[in-house]
Amino acid sequence: MEIALSLAVAFILCIGVAHAEAVPEAMEFLIPRDQLATQDRNPFMLAGRRMDESQPRWNEFEGALAAFPDTSSCLLPEERGKDVQNLLAFDWKAMRTFTEIDICVWRIATTLDDLGLMRDWLAAQGFSGSYNTQSCDNAERAPNAKDSSDFCGIDGVMSIEEVEAKTSIYDSMSFFTRWFWRGISRRAALTVRFDHRLHVRDVSFGIITE
Repeated sequence: MEIALSLAVAFILCIGVAHAEAVPEAMEFLIPRDQLATQDRNPFMLAGRRMDESQPRWNEFEGALAAFPDTSSCLLPEERGKDVQNLLAFDWKAMRTFTEIDICVWRIATTLDDLGLMRDWLAAQGFSGSYNTQSCDNAERAPNAKDSSDFCGIDGVMSIEEVEAKTSIYDSMSFFTRWFWRGISRRAALTVRFDHRLHVRDVSFGIITE
């Protein structure tokens, strides 16, 4: 009886330790509402330039920027009203275009402003592997660097089937676009690029046809 009780206590303690070890990782993605990135504080940028009316691709991004003006708008509805919001609760089903994914992942990345956390976030969302991006492994932040060009990037790959199940991209396509998509698409890659100061410079979601 005593042996059985001891084993039961030990088992419960092991579960508690395992749970305690997992919590700090999740805690890193719980962000107070007033610390979430917004278009005013952290404007969406493309190739290091703020996306606004002066940019030639403004018409492509205008609607999505209005639909997702801040990080909270990119999260699941039940998360948005909370004082502390979980960045892992990304509303993938609300994503209908590549542009919307670019903007919302930018919101997440600029909220975290941390290369390691962003890599963990990509993995938690189901992205794996790497696709032809200059690695950020062993990269160090240079706070006084004047060069704002691409320094390195982190990325992840997802199958087209997973993208179709996870997002609303396929459902939002015309018949012809669906036919084209199914004919050329193999995988999708999500890339987050950083400058020499290791601040987010660019986010890009696209398909891989090879």
